Amino acid sequence: MQKINIQNKIRTVSCFTMILLVIGMVLVTPTLACPVEKSDSSGFLSSCESCNGAELKDIKESDENIIDKNVKTALKSTDIQKLTEALREKGYNLDLANAQGVNAIVDGIYSEALVLPFSSTDNSTVFIEAVIVNNKILRNQAMIVYKDTTSFPMTIDALTIDNDIVTTHSFDVEDLLGENVKAKIQSTEVLASTNPLVSVQTTSSSDNCDMCTDLYDYACRGVWSVTAAVLCYLSGVATLYGTIKCAAVAFVVLEVINKDGCGPVAPVACEIMGFC
Repeated sequence: MQKINIQNKIRTVSCFTMILLVIGMVLVTPTLACPVEKSDSSGFLSSCESCNGAELKDIKESDENIIDKNVKTALKSTDIQKLTEALREKGYNLDLANAQGVNAIVDGIYSEALVLPFSSTDNSTVFIEAVIVNNKILRNQAMIVYKDTTSFPMTIDALTIDNDIVTTHSFDVEDLLGENVKAKIQSTEVLASTNPLVSVQTTSSSDNCDMCTDLYDYACRGVWSVTAAVLCYLSGVATLYGTIKCAAVAFVVLEVINKDGCGPVAPVACEIMGFC
């Protein structure tokens, strides 16, 4: 059984048969060359120095009963009601039928994460995520991932409750992952396709490399993509910046997998993407 030492790396994401179902939950079902078997335990965050999250193990997708129970709990939450209303005012509607969840042992404590997706008409992925322990919500936030016409993530908004008021924090993906990250990924993909043996040089941080490697590895095991960004949150990454950075890497990795599949092993794939 593999562990997830979240104090350092990030093993998140899933080879998605539905692209970003939680991470926006734009229910799409891409065909990918990924393994179909699912793992009950996986490593997550073991080298990311800026993460400072908890140890995760025994990660599993929540079954229908757990999801239904947590949805009922979430709908009673004043904070989640406020986040839902804030998203509704932006034109996004709650899609309870496609709620998703994941559960894991977090620093020795059984914990569950719930994802409430919202429908979108502006090419964005929108959802509320909540961490639940013993049927009580420990923390929650909403996320809007704005994507360009190629579905590449460009900006991420995190909506949090501060002093009973919804506060929006905006992050540019280039600020999180490096300037011209999309162009670098596209150019390295082309380079790798023409000469698979070439070594792609990058100036990306080691944290980005570690996160990409684990996220890609986790995604290609066939686990729902919802676990990508949600595991970042479930692990309790110390800062909002760290959580969103983790989610940004997850979105980029998922988009690449959606387009190119899970052919290369994680280190090679992340080198091709320019993260390593």
